[in-house]
This record gives sequence, C-alpha cells and structure tokens, in this order.
Amino acid sequence: MSLIKHKSDENLESAKILNNNKKFASSVHCSYYSILQLMKYALCEKCSIDYDKQNEKREQDSHLYIRDQLLFQLRDTRIKESIKRKFDATKALRRKADYLNENISDIESLDAYDHAEELIKKIKKEFAL
Repeated sequence: MSLIKHKSDENLESAKILNNNKKFASSVHCSYYSILQLMKYALCEKCSIDYDKQNEKREQDSHLYIRDQLLFQLRDTRIKESIKRKFDATKALRRKADYLNENISDIESLDAYDHAEELIKKIKKEFAL
C-alpha cells in the first residue's frame, strides 16, 4: 500500500479518535489531510501525476492545485461541484483550526469529519480506488 494512502486512512481514524476525546481543532486538521492525501494518491495512481510533480513549487496554493487537478479528471459537473464545495469548506475550517486564534466547536469538527468521510467515499468510487 502507498504510504500516502496509509496516511490518509490513519488521519481519518485519528480524526474520529480526536473528536471522541474533544480535541476538535486537531480532529479538523486530520480530517482535512485525510482528504488531501487521498486526492494525491488518486492523482498518482490513476492519473499518472506523480508525487514529485504534485509537490513542485508553483505560484498557486499547492492544495488548490491538487484539488483542481483532481476535479479536471471528473466529468460529472454535480460531483465536481460537490467535491469542490466540501473540500473548500473543510480547508477553511482547517485554516481556522491551525492558524486562527478561534475555537473549533464540536459541530464544526463533526462537519469536517463528515465531509472527509463523504469525499473519501466519492473519490474512491470515481477513481476506482
């Protein structure tokens, strides 16, 4: 198994454990990275965009590059919009959790976890992972 895929699985499991232990900011962080890492894995395994290419320095935010490359591979506009909306919402929560002097509520943390579960399921289905 790819280490990136393993990290994605581990982060989703950690997010659940952290939620259960009321560590909401850390849970949001793990939920977000579980999504991003699975996106990276899908691009590498199914779209021939290797990790070195994904990690190249560029002007665009590297996480948005990964998101956009993944969305480019999809045909169904509704699925694209759903993935983009939930990814962006989770990214915004991760920014709040990691960088802002604000609390993360249990509801926000559970939303991030739910988004991660849903997006991971969609990505696995769309890319036959």
